[in-house]
Amino acid sequence: MHVPYLFSQSRHRTARGFFTLFVLIVAAVFLILLTDLINSFGIEKNAGLLGADREKATHAAEAGLEYYRWHFAEFPSDLEDGTGAPGPYEHTVQDPDTATDVAKFSLDISGVTSCGVLTSATVVSTGWPLSQSAHTQKLVATYGKPTIAASTTPATLDAATLSSALSNIKTYAKASGVYIASSSPSQYGYKVVFNADGTFDVAPVTGVTTVWGYSSDDDWQNEDTIIASTGASVNYAIPGGCPVIFIEDNVWLEGVVFGKVTLVAANLANAGVDPSIVLTGNVSYAHAYDDGFTAIAEKSVLISLQSPDVMQLSGIYIADKGHFGRHRYDASGTHAVPVALQGSVMRSTLTTLGTIVSTGTITTKWVSGSIFISGYSAETDKHDSLLAEAPPPFTPGSVAAFRFTDWRKQD
Repeated sequence: MHVPYLFSQSRHRTARGFFTLFVLIVAAVFLILLTDLINSFGIEKNAGLLGADREKATHAAEAGLEYYRWHFAEFPSDLEDGTGAPGPYEHTVQDPDTATDVAKFSLDISGVTSCGVLTSATVVSTGWPLSQSAHTQKLVATYGKPTIAASTTPATLDAATLSSALSNIKTYAKASGVYIASSSPSQYGYKVVFNADGTFDVAPVTGVTTVWGYSSDDDWQNEDTIIASTGASVNYAIPGGCPVIFIEDNVWLEGVVFGKVTLVAANLANAGVDPSIVLTGNVSYAHAYDDGFTAIAEKSVLISLQSPDVMQLSGIYIADKGHFGRHRYDASGTHAVPVALQGSVMRSTLTTLGTIVSTGTITTKWVSGSIFISGYSAETDKHDSLLAEAPPPFTPGSVAAFRFTDWRKQD
């Protein structure tokens, strides 16, 4: 008769044990959730503090860039922060409201010099708040003078700016680049061929074939653009410290350019004598990313009748007083070119990579009605963003002062 009593007592104890276990489990889960919640609050607080410190570090680094932009405006060639000693250069940032020190920045400065003249500089500014010196932010800025390389084809330049650029480039070329004087009266200029090894060959043009050519600016003209004969060539190395070439005569041009090079065909000694550049073949680069070319003609930049059927022109081409283009040539009629050249009247494809600057009309394809009769049937113009960021030395631009040309964060 006692068995049922014992059974019910055991069941009661078991239920109470389950309840106790349940309470313990709920308490443990609550403690875990509470701990996670407290930790999340701490993480959010720390993240907020970290974000605030990073923002302060960024502001300090920006202050460093702004400071050196001002410094360049006052001292355009100084890469040593006025100290005459190597960097880095550290400065303190003050709160303008309280005049108390709140942050610091450190500057590392390097420059690119051509012909003894600073052409661009890179400033690395590292900033940090005084409250948390371990939290730093690094900004990198390139300072330079914006050039025509940043423009897309077709582009224009101020005449005074270009005239000043030509004069400066001649001075630099004569001092430490390559300067070639005008050819003799019996010659027509020079044939220049760039080589992928960093040299170029120069040969005097001793004979030409005269052909009729038409342009929208000059109508039909007898032009001496076809090379019939050349003299012995001379090989020149492109000076690494001053890669500028100034030729005081007409230039026939082609080849593979090594490095960043600027070439000018101009006669500044004789008023009214305005040399042109005639492109006889492809102009390309020895390296896909590190090379660049600027060609400036005092008059026109013309594509020869003898140009390749598929032609590529890489670089910046500037026609100062004339125009860029390929003239109209006829295979028959009153203005027909010699029989040996008639197969070159119509060409297939022209691709330019860079920027073309022309005072006059740019034309490379000629049609009569809807019929293609001369020049290049298809043309593609591509802008070279790499050249825009780092153009050849003394590529003409629109401003004289240094300014930001690139800005980025660096981890």
